[in-house]
Amino acid sequence: MAIAVSYHFGDVLAGGRGLRGLRAGRAGKGGSGPPRSLVKATEPIAKALAGRRAFPLFAVVHHRGRKSGTDYATPVAVVPTLDPNVVLIGLPWGPRTNWAANVVAAGSADLTWKGAVHSTTSPRIIEPAEAEALAERLFRPVVKQMPAAILLRRSHN
Repeated sequence: MAIAVSYHFGDVLAGGRGLRGLRAGRAGKGGSGPPRSLVKATEPIAKALAGRRAFPLFAVVHHRGRKSGTDYATPVAVVPTLDPNVVLIGLPWGPRTNWAANVVAAGSADLTWKGAVHSTTSPRIIEPAEAEALAERLFRPVVKQMPAAILLRRSHN
């Protein structure tokens, strides 16, 4: 997963399309998201590492399918923000990513992050400029290149 993320953001920062460029040959197949082969190769590693205290940039979003009602656990990369009550997750595959649409439709999600479960509320898809303003300085160039991000507010129980 680290190799795929490194390639994607390195290529994007260099002016390329990152992993989205790999989809160019599959334009007629529809849908948004990473190439299926990339998911199969990185998913076991991502699921094993995401949410653990030792890997603070990776979390697992627990959400329910808006059509199927199926429970899902999706590994994601969390972007460090200036506000500790805000959780920002970049959407390199665009705002129509299924897990993001599920979370927005539900109005909340649980996030396993830094070894603990965090409840979040008020999810909304935001533009790159707003995400850039919320992100810590080191992550701003990366977030600025993404087509969208999802913003969630941590609820304190």
